[in-house]
Amino acid sequence: MESVQESVLGLAGDGAPMIARQQRLAQPMLGGAMRLEDDAYLGAYATGITGAAGIRGRFNLGGITLLAGASYAEDHGGRAALDDAVTLAAAIRYVLPGDSRLRLYTEAGGWSASASRLALSRTYVNGAGTATGVGTPEADLSYIYFRAGLVLRMPHRGELVVAGEIGRSSLDVDAYVEPLSNANPFEAHVAARSERSAMYRARLQYSIEILPAFDVTAYGAAVWAHPDDASLVSATIPGIGRIVARGGNSAWAEFGARLGYRIAPRVTFDAFIDADTGEDGVGDGFHVGLGIRLRL
Repeated sequence: MESVQESVLGLAGDGAPMIARQQRLAQPMLGGAMRLEDDAYLGAYATGITGAAGIRGRFNLGGITLLAGASYAEDHGGRAALDDAVTLAAAIRYVLPGDSRLRLYTEAGGWSASASRLALSRTYVNGAGTATGVGTPEADLSYIYFRAGLVLRMPHRGELVVAGEIGRSSLDVDAYVEPLSNANPFEAHVAARSERSAMYRARLQYSIEILPAFDVTAYGAAVWAHPDDASLVSATIPGIGRIVARGGNSAWAEFGARLGYRIAPRVTFDAFIDADTGEDGVGDGFHVGLGIRLRL
């Protein structure tokens, strides 16, 4: 009985890992490891470890920059596996004009992954040992944010960016029933779930041109997520009854880097890595990727 209850609590705790993973998948689309001030471009990329492929673009309109991208991804790591995730992302950025070395910037944007397929698993102890139940609902994940910070111009096209961000994540999971089997004698009937979390991020990024054709960007961030009180998981277990659980606050770190090589005056080849790590299964994932950009 206690183990079954703990397994439902584990389902409630899957919200933060899913949002953290989707944040990582959205990084390449919104210039996560790109210079803040740079040329406009159109490009494409693909990642390994987490299988993803996408297109992205940057468009400079005076002091306004538009960022946009689309991707398809699958990730089978952790308790909550992800399939058929099509994500759309967009952001708008404003950098205070002028020749000052230190300038203010703001950015607002978000991403959305609709009708993604999940595989949610829970493990519990029964009389014969350990049992596992798996459900495969569809889910919608999204995030909107506002970011503000300072950008400092440095020698060798160096750029140091310090920023703070506030955002709101949304996770909507359809109702589902785990298949009853010998491996899962206490199947869960899980109600539809809506989870909303306030998120706060502190971010530091540094870019530098190490050779005329090579540039490097590295970043790190700390993230805190606080779900609303109404963000609950409700599961009915035949023979046990209804169990309601709520995920708690969570925190994780994000970090990554990109190496760019200009193979032609208007063409740049990128190699990058994005990763995150945290306690209680939050984060602890990464992908490596390759991309190409055509300067507009």
